[in-house]
Amino acid sequence: MKRIAVFCGGNVDIGAKYIRGAKRFVEALSDANIGIVYGGGNAGIMGAIAEHMVKLNGDIIGVIPEFLFNREVPHGIKNLHIVNSMEERKRIIFDLADGFVMLPGGVGTMDEFFEAVTNAQIGLHGKPCGILNSENYYEQMILFLEFGIKEGFIDKESRERIIITDNPNVLVDKFIHYTAVPADLARWGVLA
Repeated sequence: MKRIAVFCGGNVDIGAKYIRGAKRFVEALSDANIGIVYGGGNAGIMGAIAEHMVKLNGDIIGVIPEFLFNREVPHGIKNLHIVNSMEERKRIIFDLADGFVMLPGGVGTMDEFFEAVTNAQIGLHGKPCGILNSENYYEQMILFLEFGIKEGFIDKESRERIIITDNPNVLVDKFIHYTAVPADLARWGVLA
């Protein structure tokens, strides 16, 4: 486990409690000598994790589309990929990461994270996916996932692939000791 993709909010109007949780996660990664790859922005949680990882002299790679780079020049990131599109950004982040973590964020954060979960579900990768449920931010979404299982839209195995905790150290430890769950390709109409 060399590097984890971190998907998180880039809005500036977020509570300090979410920034504190993100910094604790960065410290847990740094203590385990694990770097991050992230969306390259300088605002919100995104900016906070980048700034904190730079402060800790940790490994950090930013991947940002050119149209965002002109508005959100990242501070102190030495390894920065400037790309043409959001799709290219996702592809590079997915390729560079050994796992995927979602911190508090909005629809873009959820889009990126659940694409990683879906790709694991259909066997495109065996990397861990986790949610750091800081301040119970994702509590309603977690209940929705359970409801989706109850209603038959989400299979139990796909939900079990997602590591969920509010403790950064527990999340990092579970990523380090993760064993991939094989995809049930027949379930999705894919021949093995």
